[in-house]
Amino acid sequence: MINNMVILKGLVLGVILLVLFGAISSFFATFTSFNQPSQIDTVLFIFNYLTILIIGIYTAKKVEINGWLNGGITGLIFSLLIIIIGAFSQDLNFVNIFLYAGSGLLLGMLGGVIGINLKS
Repeated sequence: MINNMVILKGLVLGVILLVLFGAISSFFATFTSFNQPSQIDTVLFIFNYLTILIIGIYTAKKVEINGWLNGGITGLIFSLLIIIIGAFSQDLNFVNIFLYAGSGLLLGMLGGVIGINLKS
């Protein structure tokens, strides 16, 4: 069963985490020598994937069954939101969109499996 409200709450949590991780990255880029564009891009990708995993876990812990499905849908939707936001700042091609959306789906599903098994 797909639980739309839990997925929406997971997406809101994802946006909050993304803003938080972005603020932390900005802080380190401003006050340390951690300011090379390639370093910042790598850290932001890691934060994005970590966020998808966390929201997959969160979503699965809130549902009764099918944690992998709810986590995967949440990860996919979140990835698509990030792709849409990223389209304003950089050129995207089909391969990058497909890889990022697919990895978001898989990480969300992994988070869903972890989350449903962490449920007490």
